[in-house]
Amino acid sequence: MPFYHYQTSNPVFTQSYWRKTTASKRMSLAGIFIKTMCCLLLLSGGIYLMFYFGVQYKWFEWFFYGGMLMAIVFSGLTYYRNRWSWFAVPFYATSKGFFLGGIVLKASLYYPGYPQKALLLTIITALVMLLLYQLGWVQVNRRFRSVLFGMIGTIMSLYVLSWLLHFVGVSLPFLYDSSPVSIAFSILVSGVAAFSLLLDFSYIERKVNRAPKYMEWVATWGLLVTLIWLYVELLRLMKKAGRSGVTW
Repeated sequence: MPFYHYQTSNPVFTQSYWRKTTASKRMSLAGIFIKTMCCLLLLSGGIYLMFYFGVQYKWFEWFFYGGMLMAIVFSGLTYYRNRWSWFAVPFYATSKGFFLGGIVLKASLYYPGYPQKALLLTIITALVMLLLYQLGWVQVNRRFRSVLFGMIGTIMSLYVLSWLLHFVGVSLPFLYDSSPVSIAFSILVSGVAAFSLLLDFSYIERKVNRAPKYMEWVATWGLLVTLIWLYVELLRLMKKAGRSGVTW
């Protein structure tokens, strides 16, 4: 089976990105690692600036919502014009940093220390997933991909439905309250986000030395999407557990 026929649950890693090429330069793990580290620094810079502008409330919402919108724009640019990803992905990371920084700042005000602990837990989880993948303790086969892809689709559909219902005054309590059902749901979503990293590791491994060099930026973008999702879900889980009386 050609390498570009493999699928992953991460929507940014689609078949159209991995077609065979005659380009002389190919994707490498070292290139993805370097680009990912650079983008994480840009993401961290955006978060730091949000803490600075958070003191001046009139600027806070401009950067928060502006970062959210620009992250969507640069995501679309990376998705549909992946040859432009060399500049779109760094701008995506910075924009996402502003948006994520707003979330972190608000969480720090009501739950001091939680954002830092969620970051540490995200790093540990990512390293554990990488170890599981390298040791082959979890088989990333077709069935594994199909099940996880279905779960991600269901989760995202629930979030979109909740967002739409919000406009008509209807809420889905189990998504946001601190009930046992809501906490169990967050544990499930955090687990799905964590296991999505296995799919991304597997997919990238299949493309190394095959996909063109510029696709390293797209791969970096895909990893950022999963890591940010994992962090947000872990932070949400910690906040729910904190409201229910669990101390971290």
